[in-house]
Parts: sequence; structure tokens; C-alpha cells
Amino acid sequence: MRVRTYQLSVFKFFIRTLSFIGLLSLLIACSQASKNSEQNSIQKEEKRDYVISRFGDTIQTGVPIPIEGIVINPDSVAPPEIVPINKHLKEIPIHQNIYPLDNTKKIEASDNIAIAKPGENGIPLPKSIEAQGKIVPVIQPTPQPANSFSMNDNAKYDIRYLDLKKGLSSEQVNDMLLDSRGHLWFATMGGGVSRYDGTTISHFTEQHGLSENMAHCIYEDSKGHIWFGTESKGVSRYDGEKFTYFNIEQGIDINRVFSILEDSNGDYWFGMYGKGLCHFKPNKDGLGGIFTYYNKENGLPFN
Repeated sequence: MRVRTYQLSVFKFFIRTLSFIGLLSLLIACSQASKNSEQNSIQKEEKRDYVISRFGDTIQTGVPIPIEGIVINPDSVAPPEIVPINKHLKEIPIHQNIYPLDNTKKIEASDNIAIAKPGENGIPLPKSIEAQGKIVPVIQPTPQPANSFSMNDNAKYDIRYLDLKKGLSSEQVNDMLLDSRGHLWFATMGGGVSRYDGTTISHFTEQHGLSENMAHCIYEDSKGHIWFGTESKGVSRYDGEKFTYFNIEQGIDINRVFSILEDSNGDYWFGMYGKGLCHFKPNKDGLGGIFTYYNKENGLPFN
């Protein structure tokens, strides 16, 4: 009996010990879970975004902020003060930017004007050649946003301008043209030609089909074609879809073209630096024709 009683006591002690260890483990696990939950809560709290108002208050983002308006009784507000206008106002005249022209001096032209006719009085006839132009497809440039014309604050006259900051390709502009479509064209020295429609600006360069980026003059003919006179590549004609070159590569001895004109017969005149004039009589398709050169030997006062 004593042996059985001792064994029963040991067994009860063992059961109690296991129960205590189990309860202790459960308490430790719950404590650790609570700590992990607090850490996760702190981490979530740290991840929240805050902004600082102009008054120095810290405001948490993503959380609705209740706003309550204040109703003010109109009877509790003082009436506005009425200040009478001074009837004796001082009038200051504005600057009109209008200046009268000076008296210009008129010089009567002489009736004794020397007339030189090629082929008469020892003046040789001009040289003429027949040649065809070269057609080059145009790559339409991407219009770029452009700012409107600006005016300097201290300007004496109402003069407005465009520059590089407002979209021009070059600050050296040799010629301008307002075409029949209302577009402004700019011939630049090194930046090709630019077309401005009031909102955007498009730059035509050698990459887009222009014969040369150094342009001296622009002209629109009766057909709506735009002509460009260049430094060393003669003239280029633009019809909206293609360029047509007329220069030395096609056997046409023209370069450094500073002026272009269409006469009443539909013929074209090119003014060249150092080489006089070139008269172009186009054929029916306009892609070629007769080129006639006039210089000092043919009666011009200078080339």
C-alpha cells in the first residue's frame, strides 16, 4: 500500500509540473504576441504621412478632418463705411507713342536717264541656258509651342518681338514674310526658315528638305508657292509637299540670292550678290525653263 501511495503521489506531482509548464508557456506566448502587435502598430504609425501647416500644426494625412462653420448674424456686423469720391480728380495724359515725321526732302528725278539695251551699242546679249530643277520631298517638321510677341517695359514705341526663348531657331533674321494664309516666315542665318502661325512655330532645315540652312530672303508667288534665296545653294521653292532646287548642281549659275520677284508675265527675277540678275522663264510644269543672266557687261550699273 505504501508503494502504491508513493507512486500515486509522484504521478500527481508530475501532472502538476506539466500543467504549470504548459500554463507558463501559454503566458509567455501571449506576452510575445502582445509585444509583436504593439511593434506592428508602432511601425504602422510610423508609416503614416504627416504634413506641416503654415501655422506649424502637424496634420495626419488620410484621416478625415471635421470642419464646422461659424454662422455670423448680419446685424452684429458694423455697416461698411462709405467714402465719397473726390470730384476734383487729377488727369494725367498718357504717352501716345505718336511722333510726327520730319519734313522730308524731295529730289526731282532727271529725265536724262541712260538706257542700255543688250545687243545694241556694243553691249553683248546676256547668256541663257535651259535647265530643270531638282525635286526633293519635304519632311514636315513637328510644330513647337511658341510664345506670343512680347514688348519691353521701357519701350518708347509699340514694337514687339520674338527671340530664341520664344521659339525662333536663330537670332539673326535676314528676311520676313506674311503669306496669304496669315503665316509669318523668317529666313535665318544658320537656322533655316521658320513658319509661325500665332501659336506654334515650325523650323524647316536641311533635314526637312531645305537646300541650305543659311537663307537670305523669302517670297510668295501668285500660286502661293514660297521661295527661299540661300547663301550658296541658289533658290528653293516650297509648294507644301516638296522642295524644288534651282542651283549650280542643276547647271544654273546662281547663288547668294538676296532678292526674288515675280513680274506681271509670271517670270521670276533673282538678285544675286556679285553676279547681277537672273531671269527665269518657267515652262508649263514650272519644274524647269530658260535662265538668262544679266550683269555689268550687259548694261547693269554693277553686279
